[in-house]
Amino acid sequence: MKIIKKNKLFFLLFVITSVFGFAQERHISGTVTDEYNMPIGGTTIIVKGSSIGTTTDIDGKYELIVPSEYNNIQFSYVGFEAVSINLGHNNTIDVVLKESVAQLDAIVIKGFRGSEQRAIAVKRKAASVVEAITPEDIGNYSDENMADALQRVPGLQVERDDSGNGGGDRVSIRGVGPQFVNITVNGRTPLSAGSEGIDQLRQFNLDVLPTEVVQGAMVYKSSEAQLVGPGLGGAVDFQTVRPLSLRFEEGKNYFGIVNVRGDINDYGDNKAMLPRLSGLLGFKTSNNKLGFVVSAITSSSNRAFDSYVMGYVPRNINEDTDGDGIGDVVHEGVLSPGLTRYNPVRNSLDRYGVSSALQWKITENLEITGDLLYTEFDNRSERNQFRLFPQNETNNTTFPSADLDIDDNNVLRYFNSINSSDPISQTAILPTQYDNFQSSLMTGLNLEWQKGDWLIAGDYSYSNISFDQRLTFTQVWTYVPSMSFDLKSDLAVFNVDQATILDFNNPEIRDWVFLRDIMLEGNNKAGRIDITKEFNQNLKLNFGGRYSTTYLDSRQAQLAGGGQPWSDGYLDNNTYYNNFITGPLDPSFAQGRTIGVNQWLMVNQDALRAANPEVFGKTAGSSFEGDLFDVTNGDLPLLTPNSWDLEENTLAFYGQLDFKSIFAGIPVSGNVGVRAVKWDIFSRAFSTITLTDPSEVIGDINYDGVPTTVSSDRWNVLPSLNLNFALQSNFNLRLSAVNTVSGPDYLDLRPTNTLSYINPESEDAGTQNGTATLSNPELKPYSSWQFDTTGEWYNNEGGAVVLSGFYKLIDDFIVDETTFDVDISELPDIDWGIELPGLGNQLFNVTSPVNYTGVQLYGFEIGFRQPLGFIGDTFRDFGVQANYTFVDSKFDKEINEVDNSFPGSSKHNFNSVIYYDGDFFGIRVAYNSRSSFLRNIGGGSDVRSNVTYTDGFDRLDIRANFEVMKNLQLSISGQNLTASDRRDYTNNNPSLFTQLTRQGAIYTIGARYQL
Repeated sequence: MKIIKKNKLFFLLFVITSVFGFAQERHISGTVTDEYNMPIGGTTIIVKGSSIGTTTDIDGKYELIVPSEYNNIQFSYVGFEAVSINLGHNNTIDVVLKESVAQLDAIVIKGFRGSEQRAIAVKRKAASVVEAITPEDIGNYSDENMADALQRVPGLQVERDDSGNGGGDRVSIRGVGPQFVNITVNGRTPLSAGSEGIDQLRQFNLDVLPTEVVQGAMVYKSSEAQLVGPGLGGAVDFQTVRPLSLRFEEGKNYFGIVNVRGDINDYGDNKAMLPRLSGLLGFKTSNNKLGFVVSAITSSSNRAFDSYVMGYVPRNINEDTDGDGIGDVVHEGVLSPGLTRYNPVRNSLDRYGVSSALQWKITENLEITGDLLYTEFDNRSERNQFRLFPQNETNNTTFPSADLDIDDNNVLRYFNSINSSDPISQTAILPTQYDNFQSSLMTGLNLEWQKGDWLIAGDYSYSNISFDQRLTFTQVWTYVPSMSFDLKSDLAVFNVDQATILDFNNPEIRDWVFLRDIMLEGNNKAGRIDITKEFNQNLKLNFGGRYSTTYLDSRQAQLAGGGQPWSDGYLDNNTYYNNFITGPLDPSFAQGRTIGVNQWLMVNQDALRAANPEVFGKTAGSSFEGDLFDVTNGDLPLLTPNSWDLEENTLAFYGQLDFKSIFAGIPVSGNVGVRAVKWDIFSRAFSTITLTDPSEVIGDINYDGVPTTVSSDRWNVLPSLNLNFALQSNFNLRLSAVNTVSGPDYLDLRPTNTLSYINPESEDAGTQNGTATLSNPELKPYSSWQFDTTGEWYNNEGGAVVLSGFYKLIDDFIVDETTFDVDISELPDIDWGIELPGLGNQLFNVTSPVNYTGVQLYGFEIGFRQPLGFIGDTFRDFGVQANYTFVDSKFDKEINEVDNSFPGSSKHNFNSVIYYDGDFFGIRVAYNSRSSFLRNIGGGSDVRSNVTYTDGFDRLDIRANFEVMKNLQLSISGQNLTASDRRDYTNNNPSLFTQLTRQGAIYTIGARYQL
């Protein structure tokens, strides 16, 4: 009986305890909406201090069991401010989430999945059509430079630097090339060295921007009035780290990481692993009022590729049809191979960078931020170039019919001079060295004051660029018995007697050297003020202004010729061979491709230069000092036709109204605005003027290096409209119409002019027009009206599907045009620097850049990002991203006889990423491809200025991470695993090969430690 009573007692206690326990659990439910009362599906709800949580359904509803010991739950969704709620006695909790105004890096999900979610959140809440890129974690991009990160963004294409001459990787947006994409850093203008510090200076070289100093980027495909001058293509704004935006671990007021990496380039003869070391350290005060962060990088690497370039020239070719050695038929104007260059390019790259920021919330209303970004990028590029001169062969030789093939389009497809009369089979070795040294600085101070409904921000920035290039080469001639050429496959194949060019008893050492120095110095100073007045939560006015001044000084100095003070024995074959020859090229040129010639003798260029300091020690010196128009020449005299300076001042004002409203029951937000920009240009350069005398009585008179100045000014008014209709809680429809501009290339504005006309004192005066090549200070900027329609669907599983259609109506496209019977004395704003006799009585045929025609560019994008957890637990940590962009274009007027499409635009572009992001291991596979595209529209004798196309290509990158312990991550990656060739052709005919670039993959291993 006692046992029964005890059991009853235990049972009673169990029931009481259970009832009491269940009574302490609370059933919480409710709905999560945004400020428009639209449900937010997929909101994360966590019981603070526990691992208990749930997510809202598509209608924003949720249910949650909360144990008795917890009294606080947190609601969060990417792109919105998180909300914490004390439960109190309420069991129904409805929450309204507000859009977040935090920086990209304030969203703290880490890894590949976190990077994708931040990108989706930014795109969803942006006022215009944008994309975003962020690292997997703070300071943890997996890419070598920012070009590698941008290539995964929908609608973007990267143009790779295949020269090694001081250019860089650049980005295009929706088929519009780098010249028309505005690059900023923290909303400020950085300067670029363009191509060799000479041209394309509006195109930013992404190589100089190491990933370790960048915390995010916004890609603007449409514009807003408040943005700093997006170009025709759009804009990319890179953001460096802000200390008070970092999420520090609880209880810590510091943050630190160290990255150590090493990489190997698997192409060429130097595959040593070289180091890359970077780190970031941040501090803040416990009251979150003051913070400081600094990041730095130092790295060395080797990059190798082989570049094979062939030009074309018209030739009259003699054919011997009956075998008597005498030409019987002359084929006129045959498109034939010209100068052909084989470049084994071996680059040694050294990179340094530091970024720092100080952020101080002085009062509740006033905040100040100062930041600095400094980078150095040095590229020592060595190549033992080999040259063929087939244009000499075809110009002087009579070919038997059996050794000659000219197709129906008058293109030379095959020749062999082994049985020909008078062959001139000449080759040359050119030991060539490019040394490129570049440094840039960007610093600024930002003040932000907010009180009530007013926000006033002021910003001052300074940036500079310093670029120096040293180019040197010498020549060794070699003659071979004969030469053959075959253009019947995808590559041009030249064959000569390989043994002859490897035999050093054959060459002729030339007393000749080429020395050229290039200098670019520039700076930009800018100040802006932005004022915001918020009338209510649905209406906000932004207005302000910006003044910017850019100064560029570009100079070249050059010495070429013989009579040099060579070391003893330099011109002797045996001495040269014993001191400077290292043997044949190994591995052979263009490994894996059949191109014919693939080996020649290699020269130790360091030894060559060390042995001849009196030759290679000559520099520009004073040619690069002082005012441009008051130069004292150094050892290398100033090359006046290629030297100039320019000052560009812009003044901009804008007004923009941001609004939220309900239209026909549909929430709509957006902005409408206008930006007015005034451009002032002043430039100086040198003209070359020749007074001819056909009768040769008084002789020609030449004026070289005539100082010349030009100036111009112009206003542009640029309206913009962006609308976002929230048709459903998870579906946005965006409409935009914006007007943008891009400035002309600086080379088209500089007054580097040439004039040639008959001397008015000559007896032949007035008998014919003179010729002139002139700049055009009256050029209008390129301008464009851009229209965009975008639909965005966001699902409850954290994914998004986006479809965009776009149309760009580009006006004032600039090309060179020749105009006849021009009186140049009436041209405005050109100061010739000297009095030119008879100029007002002379007519000229003038070639100059003009605003020639318009372009219609149109296309669509379709893409999606999707975590795959909805499939099942097996796929919980997987995700995928893919996008396709189609672009087509057409000029209103024909710009050449070959093609009428926009340069740099591939019709078909595809990017995809698949990733796994587990607790301890993650891997990302990225693939992108683009179809063939027009690289240059033509207009010059150099192969780079011909109508040139690039074949389509693809690229595969893989990155894997492994968490060894809480704060230590190991990584391994492979970039460009497809090792795709670049192949160029001309005249829109893929069979007319012009260039092959062979390169390999890059493999990287690394470790990352977080303090």
